[in-house]
Amino acid sequence: MAYETIALIDIVEDNYNQLVETHRNLDKEIKNMYNIHSNEEDIKLQKVKKLHLKDEIALIKDRLTNLIKK
Repeated sequence: MAYETIALIDIVEDNYNQLVETHRNLDKEIKNMYNIHSNEEDIKLQKVKKLHLKDEIALIKDRLTNLIKK
């Protein structure tokens, strides 16, 4: 495998891992916000961020799966 390909895979892996970690952290934050009875609008905003992250994570997974199949 070419060095450029390995470097690109490393970048994608790092990005993916950061997205997953941020998603987990948002999940914890949302649970905490419920526990302390935060404003519903603030909770909703965090949930929307979490959903966007989930979509990004799924997109990366799909693209990598399709790339591997080729």
